[in-house]
Amino acid sequence: MTTLLVIHSLNHRIKKPISSPPRGNLKNFNKAAPIKSFITSPGMRILLIDDDKDDQEIFRDAVSEISGDISCFTADNGQVGLEFLRTCIELPDVIFLDINMPLMDGMETHKHIRTNPNLKNIKVVMYSTSSAHYEIAWFNKMETPYITKPSNFRQLVDLLKEHLTDIIITERNQAV
Repeated sequence: MTTLLVIHSLNHRIKKPISSPPRGNLKNFNKAAPIKSFITSPGMRILLIDDDKDDQEIFRDAVSEISGDISCFTADNGQVGLEFLRTCIELPDVIFLDINMPLMDGMETHKHIRTNPNLKNIKVVMYSTSSAHYEIAWFNKMETPYITKPSNFRQLVDLLKEHLTDIIITERNQAV
């Protein structure tokens, strides 16, 4: 029997038996070699800061489809995200950050992350429905990748595979 790892907000992890393996595979993915070696090395941590609960759930499902070895944490806004980063035992490897959120938006959160010496080296990817040119230009100037939230699940899985692969390749090259 296969075991499915269900990932909830703030690291509540529950293993549930399932009758069939998770859907999807990587055999037709054109960057399969880096992702395949990544999947076999457990421990990548992702923080999604996004106020939309549906988007959080879809994002976690997409991450789970890519690999059950990825821990995915969520925060509902920038303030909660920064508090999580301040108190977590291990920092995430990458933060996916929405722009339009209550209390503290993505731009302000990004500034706090980049000016904090303990956080400034964490890879940040902007992840928003906004396609405003001034926002995209601002993040490009900050050398921060920008993803417009895709309209379907398959596109999200493909975008995450691409960005996670790029992050892994960058980390490996920096380690050499």
